[in-house]
Order: sequence, then C-alpha cells, then structure tokens
Amino acid sequence: MEDDHQAAIRDFRAVLDKYTLKAYCGRAYVLVSRLTRWLNSKCPSADYTQADRLLAAAYRKRAMTIPGLPISKDDLCDRSEGCLVLFSLLLDLGRGELIHELHGRERFDRKFPIDLAQLRPIFRDMGIADAEKVAEQFDRLQWKYFPAMLNGQKGRQYPQNQILPFTKRAAINEKGGTAQLFQIEVLEEFVGSRLRDSMKESRYDVTGEDDDDGFGPRYEFALKTFEAGNKGVFGNEVAAFHALIDQKAMVKYLGDFGHKESVVDGDENGRAGKSGIPQIFTSDTEKPKIRATHNILLEYGDSDLEEYFVDNVPPYLQGEIECFWEGLFAVADAVKNIHHLELPGTGRKQKWDGWHADIKPDNILIVQGKFKLADPGFVKFVKSTGGTPQELVPGGTESYGAPERHAGWTETPSKVPQTIDTWSLGCVFSEAATWVVLGVQGVRQYKKLRQAAIEKIAKEPAKSSTSKTGPPRPSKGDYFHDGRDVLMAVKGWHDVLRKSMKPTDSVTGPMLDFVDSKMLLASPSLRVDAEELCKSLAQILKKGREQPRIRIQTEIEDLLRQVDDAAQIPVKARESSVIASLTGNIPATRPADGPKTIAQERRSKYLGPALQKTSHRSQVLRSVLAPQPATSDGPGYPCPPLPNETKQQGDPTITDGNLETLELHPFECPETYTTPEPVDSTENGHHHSNSVPSIINTPTRPRFPRRSKTAPTRQDVFQARREVEEREKGDPLGRRTDSLLSRHYGNRDIKFLVDNADTMDRFWWEARFVLETLMLKARNQDPDGMDLFFTSGSIKVEGHEGRMKILRPFKVDRFSEAMKNPRALPTKSNHTNPRTKMSEILNSYLGEVERQKRIGDPHKKVKKMTLFVLTDGLWAGMNDKEGVRNLIVNFVTELRKLIGHIALDERPVSIQFIQFGDNPDAEHRLWTLDNHLKYDGIPDIVDHERSNGDVKKMLLGSFVEEYDEKENDDELDMSGSPTRGTIPTMESFQIVGGSSQASSFQPLPLNQAPRDTNSFPTQRTQTGMTMGTVASRSGSGNYKGLHHQ
Repeated sequence: MEDDHQAAIRDFRAVLDKYTLKAYCGRAYVLVSRLTRWLNSKCPSADYTQADRLLAAAYRKRAMTIPGLPISKDDLCDRSEGCLVLFSLLLDLGRGELIHELHGRERFDRKFPIDLAQLRPIFRDMGIADAEKVAEQFDRLQWKYFPAMLNGQKGRQYPQNQILPFTKRAAINEKGGTAQLFQIEVLEEFVGSRLRDSMKESRYDVTGEDDDDGFGPRYEFALKTFEAGNKGVFGNEVAAFHALIDQKAMVKYLGDFGHKESVVDGDENGRAGKSGIPQIFTSDTEKPKIRATHNILLEYGDSDLEEYFVDNVPPYLQGEIECFWEGLFAVADAVKNIHHLELPGTGRKQKWDGWHADIKPDNILIVQGKFKLADPGFVKFVKSTGGTPQELVPGGTESYGAPERHAGWTETPSKVPQTIDTWSLGCVFSEAATWVVLGVQGVRQYKKLRQAAIEKIAKEPAKSSTSKTGPPRPSKGDYFHDGRDVLMAVKGWHDVLRKSMKPTDSVTGPMLDFVDSKMLLASPSLRVDAEELCKSLAQILKKGREQPRIRIQTEIEDLLRQVDDAAQIPVKARESSVIASLTGNIPATRPADGPKTIAQERRSKYLGPALQKTSHRSQVLRSVLAPQPATSDGPGYPCPPLPNETKQQGDPTITDGNLETLELHPFECPETYTTPEPVDSTENGHHHSNSVPSIINTPTRPRFPRRSKTAPTRQDVFQARREVEEREKGDPLGRRTDSLLSRHYGNRDIKFLVDNADTMDRFWWEARFVLETLMLKARNQDPDGMDLFFTSGSIKVEGHEGRMKILRPFKVDRFSEAMKNPRALPTKSNHTNPRTKMSEILNSYLGEVERQKRIGDPHKKVKKMTLFVLTDGLWAGMNDKEGVRNLIVNFVTELRKLIGHIALDERPVSIQFIQFGDNPDAEHRLWTLDNHLKYDGIPDIVDHERSNGDVKKMLLGSFVEEYDEKENDDELDMSGSPTRGTIPTMESFQIVGGSSQASSFQPLPLNQAPRDTNSFPTQRTQTGMTMGTVASRSGSGNYKGLHHQ
C-alpha cells in the first residue's frame, strides 16, 4: 500500500508534468511560479503545505534515526535566500535530501544557473559517493528550472544551454536579407516587470477562449535574428536603436542578446531539428552544430505597409483618406528625428546628422494601429558640424533608392546627402497614392510599369563613351529612376492618378504635386529636407481638411460601419492567404463536398473571397461624435448642434427625401482608437510630430491562433450612449435605471471631478461627452443626486434638491452648462493641482464619518462614495507628482482608524480615473496608482480606464472586483439592459457660482455630429485620469484634515 511519502512524491511529479512546457526548440522548461505556488499551498484537510509534506518525504530515511529536519519550509521560501526551486530540481533528480547542503553553502535560487565547473566542487564537498554523476545530472536539469527572463536587457549573452521560453515562434516573412524576423509568444512569468510596464499593449489573455491552455496572460514580440556572419550589421542596428530609443515614430527597441543554439540534422535555419535538447552523443556524426545568433527584441508589428495594402480596401470617405495620410506622414517625423538627432550630454546636447538609407514599404510597420519606421540596420550617424552633411552610407534599399545610391551605376561609391531619404520616402508616397486611388491591383500594375520602363531603357543603344550628358545604363529591375532622373513613366503614372481620384479625396492630388516638385528630383540639393518636408505635409493635410464636407445618409453610414466591423480575415486563414496575396498566386479554394453547378460556380466567382476591411472606415464612421470646428458657443470650445438646428447651405450633400443626413467633418483622427499624446511643435510647423493616428487594420502577418483582443462584452462610450437613447424612447421621465449598476451601487454618493487645466483644452468636447454619458448611465443611482467639481475655480454642480426631483425628468443640462461656463473652461497657463480639490472632497468624507461615529446613531450610516476624475494626468501644477499617491495613502490610513480594516476592505470609498490623451508619463502615473498602491498596504480602491475604454469598467471597476480584475481584457457578461428601478427618481441640479438659466441642451444623438473641431484634439487619444489632493476640510468636527505636501 502506498504510504504518504510515496504519495507526496507522486503528487509532485504529476504537478511538475502539468507545469512543464516545451519551448519552440523542443526543450522542456518549468513554469516555476505556478509550481512554487502549488508548493506553498495547503494540503487538503491539513494545516501544512505541500512543501512541508515533501520535506518530510525527502528526509524520511533520516527521520528514522535523527529527530527533526535540517531545513524548514520557511528557509525554502525565504524571499532573498530561498531555495524552493532548487528543492524541486533535487526532487526531480530523486535527491531532495541534499537541499540543506546547498542552502548551507549559500546556494540560493537567485544564484542559479551556474556552470558545471562550479557545480562539481560543490557536490564533491558534500562527501557523497556519486558526486560527479550528481553534478552532471544537476547541470543538465538546471536549465529546465531556470529559463531566460526577458526584461529589456542590453547586450546579454546567454550560455549555450540557456532555454529561451518562447511558447511559440513563427517566421513572419521571407523578406529579410541580413536577418530573419520572427513572431514570438512568451508567458507573463518570463517577462520582467520593466518590460511589462513598457509593453502593456502587447499583453493578452486567452483565458476562456478556444485555445485556452490554462497558463494565463502572455506577451507577443518580434525577434530579429542575425547569423554570426552579420554581426556588424547587428551591431550597427543596435547602436542606432540605442540612439533612437525615445523616438515615438520608430519601432520600439526592447533589448538585445546573443545566444548559441544546438542545431541537429543539418538544420541551420533556426529550426530545432529533431531535438534541439543538449544530449550526450556517442559518435562524432551525431554531434549537433552550434549556431551562434545575435538577436534584437522589438515590439510586434501586425503588418508592414506592403501587406497593409494587400489586406485592406483603400479609403473612400474624406475622413478615411485624411486619416490614412496623416498616419503615414508620421514616418516623415521619424526621418526628421534621424536626420537631426539630439542626445543629452555632460554639458550641452550632442547633435548628430543621420541617414536611414533603407526607407521602403517593408520597413514601415503597423504597430498597435500606428505607422512606424523600422529596420535602422543601415543607419549612419556623424557628429554635426553645420552645413549640408554628406557621408558614405553603404547598403540600403535599391528599388526605392535615389539615383546617386544605385550600386554599379556610378564608377566608385561617393558620399551622399541626407536627401536620399527624401527620395525614398517620395517613392513610398507614390505607391501609397496609387493604392489610395486604384487599390492593390494598381500597386501591382505600377510595379510592372516601372519594370517595363527599365527594360526599355536597358535595351536602348549605349551612349557614346565620351558623352557626358546621357544617364548611366540601368540594369533590369524595379526602380523609380533611369540612373539620373525620375522615370518619365512615374510622372505619367502620377497624371493618371490625378485624373482617377475619388471626389472625396482632397489630399492625394496635392501630395502627388509635392512628390513631383520637391521629392523625386534628380538633383539632391533641390530635394526638400526633412524638416521642411514635415511642415509641407502638415499644410497639405490642413488645406485638404478645409475643403467642403460631403454628407452621406445616416442609415448608410451605420450599415457601412457594421459591414466593416464584420470584415475581418479569420486568424487561421490569414497565414496562407496573406503570403499568397503578396505574391499574386491565390491558391484554389478547397472544393466543397460534391460537384458544383454552373450557377454555383458563377456565384462563387461573383462573391469572391471574404470581405476585407476598408482603411480607417470603422474609425471614421464611429467618429461621428468626434471633435468638430469651433463655433461662437464659448471661447473656442465645440458645442454639439441641437437636433433642430438648421444645416448650413452650400455643402455637397447626398440625400434621399427626408432621410436624416450625416456630415462627415474634418478631423485628424477619429474617436475609437488611440494615439500618443501630441506635443506642441509649432516651431517646426508640423503639428503631428509626436502624434500618430491609429490605423484600423486587420493583422496580416501569420499570427498564432488565439483570442480577439477586444472582448464582445465591452461597451464603449458610443455604444453606451446609444443604449441610453434606446432606453429613453419608452421612458420620457427618465425613471428607469441601469439594472447592472443597480445591483452594485445601492446607497452610494457619485461625484465627478473634471480637470480643467490648460492641457485639457484639446479634450474638452470629448470630456463633456464622456461625462454626459456616464451620468445618463448612472442616473437614479445616487438618491441625493450626483455632484460635479472642477480642479480649478469655484464652479460646481450639486444635486441636492430633495425628493421633489422624482416629479421631474432626468436631465444633464446643468452639468453641460457648467462644462461650457467660461469660468470652468481650460484657459492658457492654468496649471491645476488636482490634489487641492481632491483634498476637499476626501476630507469632507472623513469629517462626515467622524461626525457619525461621534453621534453613534446605529440607524444612520455614512453613504459609500465613488469619485470619478476626468483628466489627462499631466498635472503641470504639481511639483511633486507623487503627491496624489501620498494623498490617497494618508486618506486611507485615516479612514482605517475610523472604520477598521474589515469595513475598509469593502471599498466604502473608491476613485475612478478616466484618462484623456496618451502621454506615457501620465499613463504610467495613473497605472501605478491603479496597481501599486497595494504595496503601501492600501486596498484596491483605485481604478484607471481610458476614455475610449469600457464604460462599464469606468462605472464599476473601482469598487467591483470582477470588473477591476478584467482590466482591458474584460470578458465578463456585463449586460446592463435597462429595467425599471425600484425607486424611480429624477435628478435636478443647481450650479453654484455659475449661471442658473435654463438650458435647451439635449444629449447629443449618435447619428449627429457636432459642428466644430478647431479646439478638440482631432486625434483619438487614450484617456487618463488624475486625483486631486486633500486639503484641510471646512465645517464642523474635530478632524484636522490632510494637508498639502
């Protein structure tokens, strides 16, 4: 019969098997964090842990003669000197009784792995008979328990036996010349905290999906692998990434490392062969080859520009076209930053002149919906000396290269100016214009046209050797020039594009004119430089947006959006279809069961492949509520038009009878997707130097079969607004409540704090719309009425008007009037300190708790409270950005003294930050408040969500655990269907310190866009939130309050 010791070892091996995976190379590695969690867990129906049980089993023979154990479970699990992983390793070897020997020699988990030369004397010193054998067995097994940890390391050199814990690795494409590019997947426990913080957008979770393996969240990256013979190119690219590490329009560099792999069966192309596991070989013929590689870890791009052209339908609507070009223009910003690089020095900034030298569609990636420049492998930097820099720049693109760059067309290599990049970017813009006008078939035709033109030139009789005017003879290939000047075929093609443009396109034509006159020029000195290029692109975009807008029917707009949302290439089908599309070889579809009729065949040809997404369509059609041009309603702040407003005459309109129409207004980027926080760059004339619009696209590279990042249960602000409008159709008095919120809110005060610092100017219309939507969703949840405050000024709205409000319909006009009040609007140089107003609100709550405690009335309790803070998180008025964290810690400490630990764990007070913009510092600051206060012993009372995120999470994430835990991968059924509340009440508000006149404002319907966009940030930005500070409260009571720090 099996005793408990044997059962303990059996259970351990079963759990070890469960938490052992195979890496892409075929070698096994252990999910150590999950294994150690199990070791620390309690045994069923016992008060001791699995580790205690296994220690007893490991020392069972010793226990027969010597009482007690030589090492305790606490020794194994010590944070700095623990050896729980080593104990697992020894148990796996069947030598668990040696753990106290390792621990006594200060061999802790954190000191491993170590090489065999160090292991042998350690085991010999233990005095065991088979020390050499144990040392060798230990050495082979230790790598399984100590795989590599990715944490943004630079220049790390992993030993040959080190396992890279990539659960999956797939070649992205076969385009690379000096390196191979892979997509890799890494489980979260093997991604260090520094890399996690910088790449939160690359995290995803397959929990609950078809491919759920039970191992939780993971990250995806790109891995660029260079063979040993290309170390020079590798070194140059790493150096370039180091210099460009802070450039937002460049693909993000995440570290680099060297690694040696065992390659068997003659496979030297990065595949593991039959094994890839270190073995003891019995003959020379069985020994594997050692393949040394140099690797760069990068953020993963869903596709490159060429693949994007294949996988998306060209834009048609005005906003779609403008948004596409703005996104692509961001690449010019990256080029400008390379050409004029400034790095901090020990005194003054160091200035460098640079060349990218390899700009082409393959090196422009779509990363998280934004165009980014990649592959700086041929980047060259020289110290800036003033004047026009010229330098020898080897390598780089040929097809998109300038005439003076073509190898073999000049007798000897010569120095080239930076405008070689201007030429290359002009070629990219030329192809992009072709795609916008004619689609991917036009791009292929354009390529054939250039190749035919080059062939024709190559067949022409050679010029006299004494001729000094004829261009060098070209060879066959694909180029935009004939050796000296732009191909006439290219200029002719541009004329064709101009005559074929869509009536909605006001950008592509001027773009082509600029390419012809300033970029694709024979003389490098006549080409526009990068700085002037950025200014000119901004002007082209600005003038395009000044053109009259074209209206479309709302019903058509809604249907187009629904069709585009559904037009996604299935992930499993994408792997083969994309490669085939790029080569033009579309494989025949697998025939269905049984022969098809002629009619079926014809219908199949007509229907063709699955619908493709239209570039930017989903963004644009979701942005009907996007920022619009300013009107006279307020100083530069857009006001939504009233439903009965008269439309302006003179605009081109497509209408059908009395159907309601939608005017598509100019905007830089629509509402749905996120962009980096723009920085004022008016000095260079290019407004989007740090602001890249998102690109709505379907990932086109082969992707691992996995989840969709957007869970179907999420509700964005537009969906929430539509739900509210549908609910109000049968509830004119506004008595119904949101059933989901009613289950959680109960007797809870709802307060809003809006940051009205000058940096919120560009988000003001959006903040107003989000605020109205949250109020409409949460109406009747606060019996006393919701309150509104601003971080600066005395304007506020209070909802305390007693039970008379139940006789009146719920309205948001008081809040809207407050948001439009000139005394509340963001003004120049208004650097607010959110701590100040936050201190008043939180101290007021503490005072009320103290007063109730002093009175001691058991029938009356202080209401719970949720504070919503709408902010960009920049907080320019705070010298100490940690002040908000200190404020919350002090507040919770005082509240704990008053109500105790247990009551505090129920989150009687919660704070929800809603962030506008995408400033990385602000994003990290708010994320830290959300996730790191627990290290100060603070319950999870703070949540952070972007303004384009999940409305249900905004309303519940700060105090309902399941919504807080889901973060951005919310997969809960958060159905909030409207039902009639048990106590129908209406809110009525009073503006204190502001106008109390009645307002005719009505909530903006989803099918109507506001008129103005001048002030609102025309780019969709991620949203962030701030917390104010707690100042001493006013009013009765002995509580002294929390003071500014």
